[in-house]
Amino acid sequence: MNSSKPLKQNSFLTVLLVFAGCAQPAPVHERPQQASFGVPGGVDVGSTLAVYPGPLDLENRYLSNVLLYNITATAIPGGCSGVLATPRKVITAAHCVCAKREITASDREKIEKQLDRAAPFNIKTDKGKRQLTDWKSNILGNTHTLTDASSCLARPMVLVIGYLEPPAPPVRNIYQASAVRPHPRFLSMDDNEDKGLFREADLAIVHLEQPVTQSVRSIKLPTAEIRLNEDIIMVGYGPGETHYPKTTFGFRHFGESKVTHIDRFASGGMRFTALEQPNDGGTPSRIQAGDSGGGGFSKADDTLLLGIVSARSEERGSIFESVYPYREWLEEEMNAGL
Repeated sequence: MNSSKPLKQNSFLTVLLVFAGCAQPAPVHERPQQASFGVPGGVDVGSTLAVYPGPLDLENRYLSNVLLYNITATAIPGGCSGVLATPRKVITAAHCVCAKREITASDREKIEKQLDRAAPFNIKTDKGKRQLTDWKSNILGNTHTLTDASSCLARPMVLVIGYLEPPAPPVRNIYQASAVRPHPRFLSMDDNEDKGLFREADLAIVHLEQPVTQSVRSIKLPTAEIRLNEDIIMVGYGPGETHYPKTTFGFRHFGESKVTHIDRFASGGMRFTALEQPNDGGTPSRIQAGDSGGGGFSKADDTLLLGIVSARSEERGSIFESVYPYREWLEEEMNAGL
């Protein structure tokens, strides 16, 4: 289990040595690469990072939240976030590891069937049937690109980043993925301005070649649906908006919010939105590009993973793919021997 304080440099090395000592030393090529990158010692990053505003995770409370890079050409420069579910399995957003492509005429039948199954309306009524027709017409008529499970990367890189006591720079261990497994129902559709029109089952499991050797906090999957007004903690590596480190990707940060909206699909999927105005009237915490794939945890139990960052709406806030409806698939993938 991870300490609740910044790692001291000696203790960080001790942790690595303790785990390495549990078995025969691994060949050099199997050990995770180590590198450092600088957060200037003593700089108070305060509330200037995304999840914005949200502090840097200097106490390594969310060390299980990792960074993915070498991902898709359609992602922001840098990468996405993810959550280490087991030493060899990372949960992330499928749109982070699957490539966009232009929609074709042959896609239409498949898409229509999925939209029919998802229908967030009571299509047994005349009103619901009209709503479904209008909804599908708007999506199909405006979709320019789509992303699905047919074009996903096989081998992104995963970084586990531990912050040390200043002035020592953070240490990151690099792991190679062996496979990417998106949810088979994953579908994302965007218009010609890259604005989202529909997204479902935005989840993927990244399987690592070698297990993560750091001591990180374990996570749990929920046994009940998310609730309105539930307090959550959002974690990610997206760039900040102001001050230090301006527009820099790759610093782990967190922020609190509250569930304000829940969308349920007839197919069983569920997405929820978090947006809470602080009591002082300040800026609510919200996700940024690069936070995609990061975790949304219960504030009451911050090892309980409630959702994965999927999208951001200027009007509604931070949108998450709820993991509860996909728990059986997640557990099957997490236990797979890949």
